[in-house]
Amino acid sequence: MEAVEVKEDLVTLAAALMACWPTEMSKVLAIRAIKAGEVARIQEGCEASVVERHPGKRHVASTDRIVWKGVVRTLPAPLWVALNKPAGYTTTTVEGAANDEGQSVYEVLTHPNKNLRAVGRLDKATEGLLLFTTQGRWAWQLRLGAGAAAVGKRYRCWLKHPASSANLTTLLDGGLQFRDKKVEGGFATAKPALAAAFVEGDASCVDVTIAEGRNRQVRRMWNVLDDNHVLRLLRLDFGPVALGALAVGTFRELTPTEVDALQTLLTTGVA
Repeated sequence: MEAVEVKEDLVTLAAALMACWPTEMSKVLAIRAIKAGEVARIQEGCEASVVERHPGKRHVASTDRIVWKGVVRTLPAPLWVALNKPAGYTTTTVEGAANDEGQSVYEVLTHPNKNLRAVGRLDKATEGLLLFTTQGRWAWQLRLGAGAAAVGKRYRCWLKHPASSANLTTLLDGGLQFRDKKVEGGFATAKPALAAAFVEGDASCVDVTIAEGRNRQVRRMWNVLDDNHVLRLLRLDFGPVALGALAVGTFRELTPTEVDALQTLLTTGVA
């Protein structure tokens, strides 16, 4: 597996300020405080603080200390959270929650840290594992990694019609073409995907693992395969992180082992 190159994890001063004061600071308040000259930075090895007025410049290291209202704090360790997303919620930001699409996942994610942002997206109808982090640089790399570093994501598909052995072979071989307006020509070509069919009660199910992250890709792939239709879609795994027994609509913080595995996946390409 090809690894994604991860540069030094510098953050903006606004991000650092929000991370150090997660319950007090919104992005708007952080920018205002910085522009007003209320925020200073102490670099590693220095004792003197320097007032900073550039909220968007990415130059703050994890070893720096941030000063606000006379209080000095160091950047906390990045926070990672797994949510079991219910159907009917969109993966929008807090600011975009009130829209015509419906409710936002941030209404379900009631974690006290308001700086958590989703790693990628699940469409409104899709359920299951959705990751969030305060470590924006890694979140960006993981979104990129959905295609570039082959971060495997496993989905359980409940289908309108039973999948044939030919369908599973097609998925495994790769090369299936499905509609994607973002691709020149209007069609994307799927990479090889692992697939295993089984029966759950009266329903025909297939677990599919893809190493890409195109919009509604799993649904579009099944639409091409014998004009099938996904009745329900649940994400079970994202790389080394599994949904497990996490109840619908609840969340948990990732373990240090899971965080290390995610970061190892990006830096070496091996989970």
